[in-house]
Amino acid sequence: MKLSEGVEWGVHCAVVLAGLAPGATLPGKALAEYHGVSESYLLKHLKALTAAELLVSVPGPRGGYRLARPPERITLLDVVQAIDGTQPAFRCTEIRQRGPLALDARGVTMQYKTQAHLITATYRVSFSVLQGDRFVVVGPSGCGKSTLLKAVGGYLTPTEGEIRLNGERISKPGPDRIMVFQEFDQLLPWMTVFENVVFPLKTTGTLQGKAATERAMHSLCCCPPESDTPLALSLSLTSSHKAARRSAVSTRPSISERESFS
Repeated sequence: MKLSEGVEWGVHCAVVLAGLAPGATLPGKALAEYHGVSESYLLKHLKALTAAELLVSVPGPRGGYRLARPPERITLLDVVQAIDGTQPAFRCTEIRQRGPLALDARGVTMQYKTQAHLITATYRVSFSVLQGDRFVVVGPSGCGKSTLLKAVGGYLTPTEGEIRLNGERISKPGPDRIMVFQEFDQLLPWMTVFENVVFPLKTTGTLQGKAATERAMHSLCCCPPESDTPLALSLSLTSSHKAARRSAVSTRPSISERESFS
């Protein structure tokens, strides 16, 4: 953060005024001569400090400036804001907002029928997700969170509106979208954890052979090959969830969805 020259002048003047006897003042001209600076330029900053109620300007031939409050109640930030303004030192203009949207939902309504009713799970929901964003859908049970995620995955078709991924309308499931459901039956129980991670790489055509093996080992934090990883059937609930997530992200999809766990 770069402070202006006026902030330095204001701080030094405040230090000098702090050393005055109670009720005493010092003219702006004297302060300028003491510091060897331009009187007209210094007076502009002294007026700013006065407007911020850090200094008091006493009129008259014997007038001048004194602190408006005890020195211990004046901070460097007070002086900076009085002279340079209260605008933040850094202002993010969110230029990434101008880039392409990874996921764009517009007016998505999801409905399904039961024997007695027509249930509206979501009504005209719109949102946008940028590349690299983490987007969280929060709501009570039954509000349509999972239904919306399944629509993004292409497993359900919106009754109204549309969802686009990288500019293309979603109409069916695809390897560019991976979802980890609340249920843990998405691992193949007769395979090891390693084989479960390799499986989507090969079946989607993402990688084959040695490249698939290396990617799987990287996803599993460089654990040894499949002979040293347990069968998915033997995993605990938590371990199954971790294995499912690593299997899902091994293909490096455009969108990785995950249902909440309670």
